[in-house]
Amino acid sequence: MEKTRGRRRLKRVLLTLAVVVGVFVAAVGSSFAWLWTGSDISTVGKVRFDNALAVPPLAPSTVDKDGTRVFDLRMRAGSTDFRKGVATVHVPLPSAVP
Repeated sequence: MEKTRGRRRLKRVLLTLAVVVGVFVAAVGSSFAWLWTGSDISTVGKVRFDNALAVPPLAPSTVDKDGTRVFDLRMRAGSTDFRKGVATVHVPLPSAVP
């Protein structure tokens, strides 16, 4: 009888502890989400947009019978100068290369 009463009390304590921890985690998580979504990020007047966006020319393509434009694109290693004198190397991912 004493073991049954002790087990019930242990279960009750553990259940209460789990509920308290769950409520605490939910409160902290929702507070973090509220703060994160409520923060405004504005760079107006702080950032100069001196560099033009590098847009490559349209790749060669063909048009199928149904009017769908088809591009033959290949991934290969290369480099791009996003800033004058600074080359950025790009390498295709191994999983993307057939």
